[in-house]
Amino acid sequence: MDLRWGRTFESFSEDPRIAGELSAAEVRGIQRCGFPMAACVKHWVADGGTSSGTGKFDMGGIGKSVQAHGLDQGDALLDEAELRRTHIAPYLAPLAAGALSVMASYSSVNSVKCHSSGWLINELLKKELGFEGVVVSDYNAVQQVDASFDAALAKVLNAGVDIIMTAGGIFGDLCFRKQLAAMELAVETGAVPMERIDDAVRRVLRVKIKMGLMQAAEGEGRGARRLFCTPEPPLAEGEGRGARRLFCTPEPPLGDPSCVGSAEHRAVARRAVAKSCVLLKDAAGLLPLAGGELLVTGAAAHDLGYQCGGWTLEWQGFRGNGRTAGTTLWEAIRAVRPDATLVGSRAAHARKPALTSPVALVLTGEPPYAEGFGDVASLALPTADAEAAIALAEAGWSVVLVLVSGRPLVLPPRLLGKLTAVVAAWLPGTEGGGLADVLFGKLGFSGKLSFSWPRDDGQARATLRARDPLFPLGHGLDTQPHV
Repeated sequence: MDLRWGRTFESFSEDPRIAGELSAAEVRGIQRCGFPMAACVKHWVADGGTSSGTGKFDMGGIGKSVQAHGLDQGDALLDEAELRRTHIAPYLAPLAAGALSVMASYSSVNSVKCHSSGWLINELLKKELGFEGVVVSDYNAVQQVDASFDAALAKVLNAGVDIIMTAGGIFGDLCFRKQLAAMELAVETGAVPMERIDDAVRRVLRVKIKMGLMQAAEGEGRGARRLFCTPEPPLAEGEGRGARRLFCTPEPPLGDPSCVGSAEHRAVARRAVAKSCVLLKDAAGLLPLAGGELLVTGAAAHDLGYQCGGWTLEWQGFRGNGRTAGTTLWEAIRAVRPDATLVGSRAAHARKPALTSPVALVLTGEPPYAEGFGDVASLALPTADAEAAIALAEAGWSVVLVLVSGRPLVLPPRLLGKLTAVVAAWLPGTEGGGLADVLFGKLGFSGKLSFSWPRDDGQARATLRARDPLFPLGHGLDTQPHV
């Protein structure tokens, strides 16, 4: 995987084993939450193996224009051994966990669009791996296969895609009636066998039954034997009648505040933030922070949009505050240290310590993005924040750099040498308090890297980073909480 790819943050790890284990856990969480939901494992397959320069951002002619850097929706040029070892391997655990749907990738494998590859979908996924659920197309991906929608539809259906996802006439004139007419014509002309349609319908019904939305029976009357079970019971903490359910059931409705955004759920999210933060460097044993003067700066210091990243409220995320409830990193820090001072990056250059044990927290990273909009030529930090960190260190501050990003970012030697500590906070979402918990010792740092950290852009691709990364896979310093 190339870290410059805009979908890096959608992957759990560069390690197929870790990616598989965490994907399986997510499948279990989704499909055993007490509400009928089908987990969708995606994107099949080698979505993260595309070669630089092969990508072309395209959503069937729909969407904003984007200056891509040749990775998203690209071509994975690899042999079968590498395909299986690196890109199919992560799917084995979530499929074994019972994932009910799989989404095909916009990308290509050896110049063949995944959506039209019968070998990838029919032969590998369905026959060899025994997947019995539904294969879903990505948004408007069918139109990428052929200039003629009729021809594209036939190719995709024959390859094994069961559900077609398009804009449905919201954009353009490809309304659902035109799509149904195209499918009917494909069957009438023999371009798509009726058996293939029956198989797709059978798979859709099977998934609905397994979700508990329908029931199938063998025989008639009271003695009929049900062929499929209803959804698995919710996961619980502990055993017996007193077990505490970890996920909500269908009652109250999902839109009810007691279910979504409740205090209990925010507490779980806050603990997740604390556990996922990785302490990359702590040269002087500075963390957790104690007393002394505290300065806070950086583009990500007081911006929920930075914290949440892409796919939040809007496709490309949002900037600023007020769009959703949450605690910014600055608000969380100020709650612990009311005496802290927030300044802009430019103003930070002129700040001199006034008190003892001065510490500057520089909170920086990436603005939100999704898909090809996140393809970049370089993993460089924002220049203003990097320069502010150096200036503060040279002025006598102990500088803690906190990275709010969807992927590792390059720390140049000149900058790294000036930093007392470095924390990868990733995308903490709305619960900035989780970062404050580990910075100030309510909880200890325990997170480990699931991606190796590159020294420079030359190590942006995983196969190169393994040789001599700045921080290896699994790296992460531990601290103890203050009692």
